[in-house]
Amino acid sequence: MLAYELRDRVAIVRLRTIPEPGTWFQELDVILDDDGAWCLLVDATAVTELHGAWDDRAIGTALEWRKPSVLAFAGDRDHRFDAFHDGFDITVASPQAKLNGLDAVSWRQAGKIFALAEDPFTEALRLATVVASRAPHATQLAKEAIWRGMEMPLQQALRFETDLTLLLQTTKDRAEGVAAFIEKRQPNFTGS
Repeated sequence: MLAYELRDRVAIVRLRTIPEPGTWFQELDVILDDDGAWCLLVDATAVTELHGAWDDRAIGTALEWRKPSVLAFAGDRDHRFDAFHDGFDITVASPQAKLNGLDAVSWRQAGKIFALAEDPFTEALRLATVVASRAPHATQLAKEAIWRGMEMPLQQALRFETDLTLLLQTTKDRAEGVAAFIEKRQPNFTGS
């Protein structure tokens, strides 16, 4: 079973090896079902082995995660890791990292890596903590709007985004966000 640490609503998983996709997703479901975890951070900076066939089906499963996900990695990674990494919303890599033989700077310029940092885990944790500090329903629906919207024609994607925004109008977190803005204070989101 995957061990994880919960810190500031971020579920942190530290990997040395990446298991087969079926095992990975089954074990990850336990973490994603934890109501105290509003964001997932996978630290793959120490990964030495990748098992199984990571392909488009595995990526499709990863994109269905409700919660936002952040990946930190370093080192030289092959095409299987590329498929693994594609399922994450945010990726942070060391500037010296390579993916499929291409340097991380080039991957950053192509938009496949969000940020480069000498200490990718620390930067990924910072980003995950910011994401986890936001209203979870809003974050989850924003993620859904982006991933699903990419496959839609523009007008349909905009309509979809509007529909999701209307759903958020009924949440207590939305009311808390408005009240906090008016009162000039930090919001205290509860996930409701």
